[in-house]
Amino acid sequence: MSGEEELARLLGAAGDEPIEQGATAVFEAITGGELTASVLTRPAARVAPDEKKLLRVRDGEGMHVRAGVLFCPRGVPVAQVTTLVVNARIPYCARASLGVTRTGRLMPAPGSTPLGRALRGLGIRRDQWEAIITPGCIDSVGDRLAVRSTALLRTADGLPLAWVIERIYARFLEAFPPPWPDLQRPRMAT
Repeated sequence: MSGEEELARLLGAAGDEPIEQGATAVFEAITGGELTASVLTRPAARVAPDEKKLLRVRDGEGMHVRAGVLFCPRGVPVAQVTTLVVNARIPYCARASLGVTRTGRLMPAPGSTPLGRALRGLGIRRDQWEAIITPGCIDSVGDRLAVRSTALLRTADGLPLAWVIERIYARFLEAFPPPWPDLQRPRMAT
């Protein structure tokens, strides 16, 4: 099985899982170290009606977009990530590390903490929607993409928190090819 097929299988097999078993944790298990992020945040100026419905936001409710790249400890880019986040639903203790004030406003500094790591231990769940192989897809600078993953993050009380789109780089899977012994089980241990 190719790296693309194996990763799509692993991510696609996940259902409604604790964030501790989400994509960031899978990528960290594959690389053997903590990921970092190069992330910029901006207010969500235009949100599509279907995204508003999915996230169950009311008119005037603050949202922002986190867009950037996850990197493994060796500096290999892992995934291009775009996340639409409902500001007021971010747990207070995670806001500062995500560049959000206690009142839900964005801080002007770029972030370096992956969303999945900032939300660990806070009861957040990841509902995996799809993980598909994307042959022939490239990003805006011409890097090959291998897998596209989408997921809905939910707060501890079940409210939608964020819509996540991860575009995993082929270069990551080439640098860390399977088999991934710790990830062969249907569910990853925390």
